[in-house]
Amino acid sequence: MRVTKVEVKLWKDPAVLGSASIWLDDAFAVHEIRIVRKSGKTVVAMPNRKAQIKCPCGERNPFDLLYCGACGKPHNGSKPEGRLYTDVAHPTNAKLREEIENAILQAYQQKATKRSQ
Repeated sequence: MRVTKVEVKLWKDPAVLGSASIWLDDAFAVHEIRIVRKSGKTVVAMPNRKAQIKCPCGERNPFDLLYCGACGKPHNGSKPEGRLYTDVAHPTNAKLREEIENAILQAYQQKATKRSQ
């Protein structure tokens, strides 16, 4: 699998520098990949979402809501076990992760350089 296209949007946020979309083999797209500044480095963060808890009525709600969006009952305040955010899409091997990161960071650098000129 190869990265065949990268699009970057720059943000005016000191922590989140931008977002990217990639196409793999011109057949599969991944959007909302964030380019962030972390510990002085520019890194790529895969798309993610907040973990959810299940209400007794069966509805899934973000863990930080006080009441169920479907039935209105209060949650017991418990947080989900493990991570609070979970990746929606991510590479499953180091080689593809490195290719994705390199492609996104290269496109980001090119766009940031054009903006500053």
